[in-house]
Amino acid sequence: MRKGDQVVVTGRPETGDWLAVTLADGKKGWVAASLVKLDVPVSGIAVAQDIPKPPTPAATSNRPPREPRSPSTNRSLRLQGTHGALPQPGDMGGCRRAGRPR
Repeated sequence: MRKGDQVVVTGRPETGDWLAVTLADGKKGWVAASLVKLDVPVSGIAVAQDIPKPPTPAATSNRPPREPRSPSTNRSLRLQGTHGALPQPGDMGGCRRAGRPR
């Protein structure tokens, strides 16, 4: 689907956050309701009875997760390249994870 394409909405789950659609070429699929401009309220669309189960996410990598960097390493990083007058990370006092005491 591309911006501006017209589709036929054929159903929705009870939550109404997704829409079952049929494209002009006959292909069928699902799209987030927030991406579709409707001529009727979502509540006016019939609840679909044949909602497929979501796909299982595929593994993206077999390598182990990277070790977290220590705060002292993060503070020593400097931005590379042309960045004008942007402050450097160390000039801002560094970063800390929310909810962790100093």
